[in-house]
Amino acid sequence: MVTPRDFHDAGAVTEYTAVSYTWKEPDHYWYDVSTEKFAVFEVNSRLLPVAGKLAYVLKALYQLGVRSAWVDALCINQSDLAERGHQVERMREIYSSAQRVIIFLGTPSIYTDAFFKYVADASCAVKGMSLAERFGLIEVLEHPYWTRAWDIQEIAEAHNIDILCGEQLVSWATFMRIFDLGEIKELLVNDRLHSQSPIQQIRAINGFREGPRMPLLQTLISTRSAQATDPRDGVYAKLGLASDAAMLFPEPDHTLSAEQVAQMFAVRYLTTKRDIYLICLAEESWLKVPSWVPD
Repeated sequence: MVTPRDFHDAGAVTEYTAVSYTWKEPDHYWYDVSTEKFAVFEVNSRLLPVAGKLAYVLKALYQLGVRSAWVDALCINQSDLAERGHQVERMREIYSSAQRVIIFLGTPSIYTDAFFKYVADASCAVKGMSLAERFGLIEVLEHPYWTRAWDIQEIAEAHNIDILCGEQLVSWATFMRIFDLGEIKELLVNDRLHSQSPIQQIRAINGFREGPRMPLLQTLISTRSAQATDPRDGVYAKLGLASDAAMLFPEPDHTLSAEQVAQMFAVRYLTTKRDIYLICLAEESWLKVPSWVPD
């Protein structure tokens, strides 16, 4: 297992796989049906108790031949605010330096299995989708992973990406080509799907991969549908994507409150950019901030 110290030791880690996944999901849905709630693993000669979801991830990685991996729940001390803040700052480096990034969507359903087998078929462009494959597409698009703020940076900075769902493994490029298929385009205009932000989120993520970096304000606006358990990560998770982040927010600080983060960004933006457009974005907020500070 790759640890933060490994990145300080030159040459200590040359190749590793970074995992991108959601920590918490509703129980007993198709992507979280593991019967194991806890398991014990030997990691770097230490016995570690891990949650059932993470145990499934580690087993899947091992079966794929992965022997050196970055998994944030194990590689960062989540109870140490100083370490969390420092490692958040290095997320871009961690995922961009990985030999491969695996998006883990969880345990499969019969429909997701059918869908990913369809996607992996090189002749899918000339084949129609079965009902099971359509259901699988809907299940994949409705997975909470796509609404997670951190996945944007993790995917955007990765060089090689695979999506793993159960035992089905497809590359990011293979997954993205489905959006160009005529039959898929027809499905995506369905009201049920069109109203779901994950579709826009997936396309936005791919845009970050292919296009130049935008200023932080535009980055925050374009990814505003993304969610984070910690509201401060609504900003921190996007810093690695922005062209001017170092000027506006040099370092994530988890000792600050969400209100302090929002107000600090607003003050720095207004004094640095000398552009009052930011004030136009301020609306009524559940945060206790001045009326001119956007949430």
